[in-house]
Amino acid sequence: MEPTTIKIARSNESIKAGVGLDSPICHNIYDYEGDESTISLLDSDIELDDGSDIDRPFLHIFAAKPINDHSAIHLKNNNFKAVIEGTEHNSFADHGILKDKITVFKAKKWHLGAGCSDASSYRPEMIQLILSFFDKFLKNKPVDLMTLNSDLITLIENRDYKCGSLYD
Repeated sequence: MEPTTIKIARSNESIKAGVGLDSPICHNIYDYEGDESTISLLDSDIELDDGSDIDRPFLHIFAAKPINDHSAIHLKNNNFKAVIEGTEHNSFADHGILKDKITVFKAKKWHLGAGCSDASSYRPEMIQLILSFFDKFLKNKPVDLMTLNSDLITLIENRDYKCGSLYD
């Protein structure tokens, strides 16, 4: 859930394809007290890779409420962006499951930065998208990823878009 995936996919020739979950992060970090978030700044000298123009197949999966504005990420051939409706940055971590399982979180209705959706509502489609992506680019199966668009997943291939048009 950070730019490590992007950096490794970009720099290591043995990596044939990659998937990033709501990365790149920005220089802001969010501390959660229940659902109250505060913003702290990371060191400004940290060099972050925005994920643009990766020269091998790459799937950027973004939360509907992402941690960073991803509208400027430029896609090269075989690069995709997917937005998962009802999610926030922490939806792709344990938070997405724990918020519905731990009694105190449920009682206080804390979403922990993981959105209002139940992880079980989007997880099967997200997993299918990831598996299909790797089937296409690692196993050379004839998969048309664009057929995986649904009410939960909006998939964009090889073009920029205005992020507000997808989840406002």
